[in-house]
This record gives sequence, C-alpha cells and structure tokens, in this order.
Amino acid sequence: MKPENPQHPNNLTPNEYQELAIESAIHPALIKANFSHIAGTTAYDYLFISKDLPRTNTGRIASGYLKRYAHAEHGGWWVSGLDPYNNWKPMEWGRFKPTYPRIDEKVDSSNTNPRPKHPTASPTLTYPTAFGTK
Repeated sequence: MKPENPQHPNNLTPNEYQELAIESAIHPALIKANFSHIAGTTAYDYLFISKDLPRTNTGRIASGYLKRYAHAEHGGWWVSGLDPYNNWKPMEWGRFKPTYPRIDEKVDSSNTNPRPKHPTASPTLTYPTAFGTK
C-alpha cells in the first residue's frame, strides 16, 4: 500500500519528484544525490554567486536582476553534481528549473535557468556507490 503523503528526498515537491522519477525516468538514488528543492530567497543564494553581477553600493544585487529572477522565489528544483576538473569536489555549477518559469521572448519557459553571469558546464552527477555493487 502506498503512503498518502510520501516524503521525497531533499524537500522535492510531489510534482518535482514525479517529473524527475516518472516522467524523466531518473533513478531515485540519482535524484536523492543530485536534486533538491529550493525556494524563497534561498534561490538567490544559489543563483547569484558570480562576482560579475551588477550590485549596489551596499553589495545588494541590482534591482533589474532581482526583478528578472523574482519567479525563483516560488521555488523549483536545483541540480548539481561533482566537478571532474577539481578533484571531484562538489561543483559550483548547477541548473535551476523553476516551478513557475519566467516567460519572455528570449527564454523558452520549459528550460532550466543557469546562474546569471556564471560559466556553464555539463552536468556530472554524483553517482551513488549502491549502483556499483550487487
């Protein structure tokens, strides 16, 4: 019997988990190791890490970027993994798929959002050791 309110890993919402596990057929162990739900101003902590982002004199991110990424406060899933060029340490790179995407003429609403003013990379997911044993 299925529990009515299953607890999904890393605070993923039921819709996010269904998208990843069912619709995208990602193994639950990979989801647990690499994906998490972020929301509120925490989303800005993940997205706004570049030193090249315009800031006010007080260090606050410029209001244009805050407005452009306001949709991120509603939450979404974040994926990141390991950095093969930095001794397999946790990678700074990541992608954010908002629950309610920003829609404009330049951004396809189905895409994930990279960090602004930050280099992109290919995902190198954390590979759970359980996959290598039988």
